[in-house]
Formats: sequence, structure tokens, C-alpha cells
Amino acid sequence: MTSKEIFQIGVNEIGTTRVLRLIGDLDSYTSRRLLFAVDSWIDNVEKLLVNLDQIEYIDSTGLAALVAIWVEAEKRGVRFILSCKNSRVYRILEITGLLNLFNLAEGSTTSMPTVGGAPPIISSKREQKTPPIGGPTSFMRNKRVGG
Repeated sequence: MTSKEIFQIGVNEIGTTRVLRLIGDLDSYTSRRLLFAVDSWIDNVEKLLVNLDQIEYIDSTGLAALVAIWVEAEKRGVRFILSCKNSRVYRILEITGLLNLFNLAEGSTTSMPTVGGAPPIISSKREQKTPPIGGPTSFMRNKRVGG
């Protein structure tokens, strides 16, 4: 069995702003790890800037995680800022109405403090599973259609 690295979080601090650079897939498999990590990173800062530029895939669980982080930041008096230069992810935020909820980094496609080569703090690996013999539609080949 092989595994593929699917999610990383880079962390950097710029003054009183903590910058989280998310890389890879933000989905039901990785969102819990993000929420667990952010719980400790949200303390002792004025601003939490989450950079989605390198997110390759985001599902509803990933969006819900972003909302949960925003809610927790509000509770703790931390300003939550989102940066997104990724047009696909930006479009999803736009369609879902979340752009109206989050504070966006200025221009949100141009102004993001560079986090340089911040090392990943968390890596997740997802095992690649082999589909069952015959593949997912093999049962259909044995069905008689139309009579």
C-alpha cells in the first residue's frame, strides 16, 4: 500500500499576526487535524491569517472548519483574516456566501504576507485503497438490460 501526503500546515508569525499556510486537501479527513491544531495557535495573537492559496481541494467539511475557526476567533477576540489567491477555492467561497462572513486580506488575490519556507507543522497521509476486483461497476455487467 502506498500513501500520499495530502495536507500540510505551515505556521509563521508576523508581529501579532499568526499566519497559517494550508497546503493540499481540506476535507473530512484533514479538517479535524486543522481544528485541533488551530485551537492552540489561536491564543496570544491579535490576528489569525489563514492562507488558502495552495489548497487543491476543499469540501463542505473544509468550509465548515473555516467557519468553526472564525467562530472560535470571534469568541477569543482574535481577528480572523482569510487570504485566497486560488481562483477555484475563491469561487467556492463566493458561491457559498462565505466571502460575506470572512475578513479578506486586502485584494485577496494580491496582498498576503509571504511565509517563506515555513516548515510544515502537521502532515496527513491518506492511504490509497485499491478498488474491489472488477471495479465499482462490475455488478452492472452481469445485469441484463431491457428484457
